[in-house]
Amino acid sequence: MTPTNFAVLLIDCRVDSEPGHPWVCGTLPINGAGTASERGLRGAYFHPRAAGALYGNDTDGRRYHRETEEPAPDGQSKLVALELLRYVAPTGAANALLVLHVQLPNTPEQALDAVAVLARYGSTGEQMRLWLAGLLEGTGQLSAESHRAFCAVFVVARGQPPNLHDQLPRSPDWDAKAQWLFHLAAATSPEDFPPHPDDDALLSDRLFFSASWEALVLRDGAAYLMDADADAGFRADAYRYFRSIYTDAVLLGAVQRVRLHQIADEVAGLGDPANSVEPLLRLQREVTGFRNTYWWEHVTGHGFANQILRAYQHQHLLAEVAGQIFTGLAESADQARVIAADRQSVTAARGNALVGLVTIIGLPFGVALATVQALNSSQCNVWLAFSVAAAVALILASTPPGRAALRPLWRRDTRKKLPEPCNRAS
Repeated sequence: MTPTNFAVLLIDCRVDSEPGHPWVCGTLPINGAGTASERGLRGAYFHPRAAGALYGNDTDGRRYHRETEEPAPDGQSKLVALELLRYVAPTGAANALLVLHVQLPNTPEQALDAVAVLARYGSTGEQMRLWLAGLLEGTGQLSAESHRAFCAVFVVARGQPPNLHDQLPRSPDWDAKAQWLFHLAAATSPEDFPPHPDDDALLSDRLFFSASWEALVLRDGAAYLMDADADAGFRADAYRYFRSIYTDAVLLGAVQRVRLHQIADEVAGLGDPANSVEPLLRLQREVTGFRNTYWWEHVTGHGFANQILRAYQHQHLLAEVAGQIFTGLAESADQARVIAADRQSVTAARGNALVGLVTIIGLPFGVALATVQALNSSQCNVWLAFSVAAAVALILASTPPGRAALRPLWRRDTRKKLPEPCNRAS
């Protein structure tokens, strides 16, 4: 596989039906193997818990792909393959990632111009949005909330690339490689997005794979810069890793991002735990399933994919979002269990009180009725017997055991509502 300038775009979408022809169920072959072998090769790199989330199997409908060859809207690039990674999500919400594999023009300058067009499909990228919608036609649709792709770019540059910030009035004190990494990852030119000269955090997730290969992960993209003078075999391996396992690490992070924010919206919509006991417990089960399937920070024993995933999580503050959700939901669920148990206790007490009421009233009147019938008494004696029974019932109800037994029937629920957790996700 000959290394070339390349981009992989990740786009939020919703798949409405099982993808049919020309989509093929399974992982896109990158390493010169078939779909099943490809899944085995990549799956061996990741721990089983991460491999299951990324690849599933060839029949579970988690991953689809199709190969193609058509021009991209920027006029210089070529779309060579598409993938779909599906995941479980609420009805009507984004439930898949569309992955575009795009061959970019040969020079770094042309590659930067191309990704600046390809990464945007919002109000300023209507042509791109129409093209993407056409790729999904008959299968799904783009997420209405998403207007920009996460764009991962692999660029080969010979030696020290040209300085991008020469024309800027003020610029950070970065080397030329750092400048290229930043603007390729941001998919913007220096003129459109001049970085602040004092913002050291912009390069906080710069990764060094070797003396000739490094990367930078930002919120909206990642850039991998390869030295053209590096060993040919190393360049070929790096290119395969970029298109397969390193992209898969970002895919896992992207699913984490989408699902965490969907769950946060669900938690925020629950309101008072006292009125949302069943939805809270259902949502907690949903979160447990998400954590067991997707929420991992260490996904391989080989190192670099972990760094890429953690960099993506850091850029999107996913650990903070997850912590707020998990803590807030656990507190709300605990409150919901207390409320549910309390209500169940009150219901049982009132049921017992009702039995006590029937006993207190029914026993004296039952004895009186039986006595009247046995003695065949006159109407006057009947009223006397029932009056005595009523008096006995009142006496029984006024005793301490009687009052305790009947109290749940007339006691109003004056319990204060439990406070909502201060750590509630929003």
